[in-house]
This record gives sequence, C-alpha cells and structure tokens, in this order.
Amino acid sequence: MIALTALILALPAAAPTPLQDVLQLIDGQSIACEVLTPGFDTVECRVEGERTTFEGRNVLEIEFGGMPDDLQRAEGFLAAQEFQNAANLFQAAGQAEGRAVLPAYAGLRHAEALLAWARFDSGRAKDAANAFQTWLATYPDHIHLVRARLGRARATALSGATDDAARQLEELASFAFEKNLGKHIEFQARLDRCHAYLSGNQAQVAEARLRDLVPEIQRVAGSPDTPPILRPRLRALLGEGQIALGDALAAKGGPGAARAYWEGLLRDRSVGSDAQAAASIGLATAARAEGKSREAQMVLARVIATVPAGPEVMARALFQLGEVCEELGDLPAAGAVYYRELVANHPNSTWAIRARKKLGG
Repeated sequence: MIALTALILALPAAAPTPLQDVLQLIDGQSIACEVLTPGFDTVECRVEGERTTFEGRNVLEIEFGGMPDDLQRAEGFLAAQEFQNAANLFQAAGQAEGRAVLPAYAGLRHAEALLAWARFDSGRAKDAANAFQTWLATYPDHIHLVRARLGRARATALSGATDDAARQLEELASFAFEKNLGKHIEFQARLDRCHAYLSGNQAQVAEARLRDLVPEIQRVAGSPDTPPILRPRLRALLGEGQIALGDALAAKGGPGAARAYWEGLLRDRSVGSDAQAAASIGLATAARAEGKSREAQMVLARVIATVPAGPEVMARALFQLGEVCEELGDLPAAGAVYYRELVANHPNSTWAIRARKKLGG
C-alpha cells in the first residue's frame, strides 16, 4: 500500500483541461473549441489545437466555458433577482485579469443585468441603455454586436423613449437584412419595434406593422429553405407576434374588438400553445369587460389547468384569474392564492411585478 501511494505521488501531474467553449452554428453543428477572437465578421477559435475561423453570420450562439468564480456568482445573483449585486459583480469580473474574451462578455452581462433590473424598476432603464451604448463603443466589431443593440433598444423603450427605441430597432432590422444575417434577427428587431409601439400607446401603428410581420414570419418558419435549427425560434417569434397583434387590437378598440381575432386563433390548429392560451385569455378579458366574471373565471382556470403555455402567458392567466376571483368575492378561492403562485413560479415575468403590488410587496 505504501509503495502504491509513493508511485501515485511520483506520477506527473495531469495536463490542465483545455478551455471548452461551444459554438452553435446555423447549420446545426456544435463545435467544442477555445474562442480566441469573437469578431462580428470572423470568429477565431482553437479546435483540437488548430486555429480555425468561422464566419460570424454562421454562428448562432457561443457558450463560454471556464469562466471565473465571480462571473458565475454574478449569474447566480441575477437568477435570484439580486440585481445590484449581479451588476456590481459583472462589472468587477470584466476588470479582472483572465481570458481575453472576458472583459467584453462580462461587460455585456453587466448591461443585461441592468436591463433585467429595469423591467422591475424603470428608473434603471437609462442606466442600462448607457451601459449598452458604452459597450457598443468599446466593442464595435464583436460577435455580440446585435445582442447589445437589441438590449440598448429595449432599455430605451423601457425608459419611455418610444420613437427613439423604434428608430434603433428599424436600423437593426435593416442592418440584419443588409448583412444577410439569419431572418430570426430581422424579425426579432421588427417584433420588438411593435412591442415598443404597444408600450408607448401607439396601438394603431403596432397593429399595422404586425399585420405585415406575422404572415411573413409564418411563411419563413414553414419554408423548406429555412435551416432546421432556426425553425423553433421562428415559431416562438410567430406566437409572440400573434399575441401582440391581438393585444394591439384590444388596446385600440377595447377587449371586445379583439374577440373575432382570438376566436380565429383558437380555430387554427397550426397555432402554438402560447398563442392558443393567449387567445383564451383574450376571450376571458372580453367576457370580464361585458360583466361576465364567472365565465371569464372558468376560461382562465381551464387555461391554467390544461394548456402547456410558457411562463409569460401562464403568468398573465394567473394574474387575471386572481383579479376575477377578487371580483367574485374571493370565491371559490382568494385572488391572493393565484398572485402568490404567480410570484413563486414565474418571478421573472412582467406580471410578477403587478402581482407583488397586489400582495402589498
């Protein structure tokens, strides 16, 4: 036993494990590598010891490995909605010594942490927009250029500068088209522009643009020429656009004005679960506006119990069910029950902010 221990101690130390980043390409390949220079036009990597380059427009995502403890702790704070701690740690991580790719990535996450904070506290929106602007000035040729421009526009919209945000998003959509980037980028920018108009009380403008955009997304999502890896993203954007169009109709003419649209979505078997759930919620909202609170309650309860919708849509259903229960004298359950479920299960949704206010928090 002693001799075996001595032999083990005498063996040379194992070579350090190389950094393992992952490039996800639009053609579906996942490339394990070490990213050296994440440029917008060209991403330079080391793959199995050899320097290799990839066209930036063919890179869908980069997952960085081997990040320092401070960066991982910052991600934990952000997930827990401890925004101040997250923003501070991301900023500190970007100034620490380490990999050459670290400052840009940590700086971007710092701006994104401020943006997440701004969704709960609009007073932080200008801080987030400024952080993205600083990042873009520092790293104008980075692979995450589009991501930063999208973040800046979202922060600008949250600050209340609707027209400025819309201009930024129009420029981003044109940029994506001119650079022949994936259609999902152009569509995301155009869809965000519609959301900006909606939040800025310009429902008529949002509706007009969505009537053009939604069919276009649907066509590209179903095209055999669309890379398979992009289809789930495009279907998600389609559902988001379909919901936004219904919201625009309701914002423009009242809940009843969107009834025929929501009923049409429910009849369409090709519509995804999020849009199906949102259509039922829209009909429940129309019923409430007509004084039919009990009917609305049953529709919302059915959505929550049977439709596999995403967090934002499910949070909307829970919030409205809480309100309907309050209207019916907290029968058969107190509205607070649904507000608490919303906050517990969907804390990052925009509806959680309103639910916390209902709960007195």
